[in-house]
Amino acid sequence: MMKKNLIILITTLSLLTTSVPTFASTTQNLNNNSTNLSTVSKSSDEESFLESDAAKALHARKLDKLPKDAKVLKFNTWDEALNFVKSTKANLDSKYTKNNSLALKSESPDDELGTDYYGVGYVSFGSGSGTVPKKVNWDVPGASYQTIYSEHYFDYSDGVVTNSSRGSRISGVGLSTWTSDYSGLTHPESNEWHSIIKGTWGYYVSVSGHNVGLSATLGLMAICSHS
Repeated sequence: MMKKNLIILITTLSLLTTSVPTFASTTQNLNNNSTNLSTVSKSSDEESFLESDAAKALHARKLDKLPKDAKVLKFNTWDEALNFVKSTKANLDSKYTKNNSLALKSESPDDELGTDYYGVGYVSFGSGSGTVPKKVNWDVPGASYQTIYSEHYFDYSDGVVTNSSRGSRISGVGLSTWTSDYSGLTHPESNEWHSIIKGTWGYYVSVSGHNVGLSATLGLMAICSHS
């Protein structure tokens, strides 16, 4: 009788031992499925972000690699990133004028800046010869206490502008970027001169290691006329 009970006990333990690996294997498969679902969800959220009106307005684009020493705004979710972009876009539209909707105060305005937004400053010169300066600045929207500064100088003599120079920089505390792409002087068919700086402003955004670039083109113009 004792021998029979021992055989039953050994058989029971053997069955329990062989059933454990099967249960562990099933648990591992469930974990893999959960990870895959999470990855699909994150990918879908990223695509929704890129397809949003606010992100499109700031020319959002995926970046496989960030520039060296890039300053990055990091968010935990794409929803957080989208809220930031919406807020930044609203701030832009409340403070600055889109390129296609500003009627400049001039007889022959240079409307074809080819930029998303622009700011304009006006200055005049008198008789004789000399140099007049004009600053046109742009406060950066979003998570930055930064300003893009532009300075324009007009040399004049005998009622006409004879030469000009200009430059720009970004200053302050924040993660925004600015690159000047073009600068020059135009002279429309009127007694005024347009000093223009074009450039690209933007942010780098990262969510869980996925990077996106946001940007807008700016035109900073000073219009000089004979008083």
